[in-house]
Amino acid sequence: MAKALRAWRHANPSHSCSIQTVMTPGNRRFVKTAFALLGLMALATAVLWIALFMFVKPARGDTIDPRMLYVIDGDTLALAGERIRLLGIDAPETRDARCERERVAGYETKARVVDLLRFGRSVEIRRQGHDQYGRILAHILIDGRSLGEQLVREKRAVPYRSSAEAKAARLAHWCGSAESVID
Repeated sequence: MAKALRAWRHANPSHSCSIQTVMTPGNRRFVKTAFALLGLMALATAVLWIALFMFVKPARGDTIDPRMLYVIDGDTLALAGERIRLLGIDAPETRDARCERERVAGYETKARVVDLLRFGRSVEIRRQGHDQYGRILAHILIDGRSLGEQLVREKRAVPYRSSAEAKAARLAHWCGSAESVID
């Protein structure tokens, strides 16, 4: 039976059950070139996506878990080895306080920031560059509200201005009279 089927197929090639594609050298070259172009397109697409995710920052900022932040003082926080300085405010110092009143106010402000972070569900960091000390300048939003604005509203920080008069005013605000300043 098999011998008869082979003879019939040989006699009637158009009625064959299997269609064989003839691979000529020109067809092989075309297929290789097509696969090479598809591979290059896939590689270019992958490189483009990697570059997009590495170098393009989201417009609204990074949302993180509040427990990832360490509070250094009222206007400086740390995240994974980076120091982040709150934009637009000046909070009392804890470490390099110029008077005892400033040091006490600094620890109270630090404790308030810790509480706000502890009870917040999400923290958004909107980076705005770096300061002269290499810290990241940023607005920090806790559950959609600005941390800096809240500290100013609660009188735990003052709006930041960069001038000699503003620095003297901040010193007077935290320490009162110039006689109580620690040298």
